[in-house]
Amino acid sequence: MKFEHIVQVNDHGKPEIRNLTRNQLWQGLVYRAKFPDKFNPNLKCTFQKKKENEFIRTVEAGNLSFCEKVILYPEKRIKTFTVSEIDQLRTESNTSIEEPSADSLFVRFQYKREIEESKELDIAEFLKTAYLQLDIEAIAMIQIMAEKEYLPPIN
Repeated sequence: MKFEHIVQVNDHGKPEIRNLTRNQLWQGLVYRAKFPDKFNPNLKCTFQKKKENEFIRTVEAGNLSFCEKVILYPEKRIKTFTVSEIDQLRTESNTSIEEPSADSLFVRFQYKREIEESKELDIAEFLKTAYLQLDIEAIAMIQIMAEKEYLPPIN
């Protein structure tokens, strides 16, 4: 299954929502990559830094566990994919910052994943809806973190 969506970050038509800088958005996206459990209480996560702009994380969701490699392309893109040495569902995602004009920030989320077939449920549609909702909520949380000056520096 492959799908993508775009979430608007800065909306100049809504002055009540603080506009983020590219750096603030990047800090928030990296924080989410390192600590997805801070954005979704149904997850447990640990990570281990491998080298500059690269780490391995293990994410537990219920009885499922995924070991993923995360590569950071500073202020541009975050690539995540399951480690092939472990027998697990294959997943891949790209989170890219887009700026079509000055201070007009968007995030493109692209997902590729294996799914198990089900006769009772359209798993692909369920996942697309869930990922979109989680990504919208993550951007809103990053905006709140920036407003409260809680975005941690990137290490």
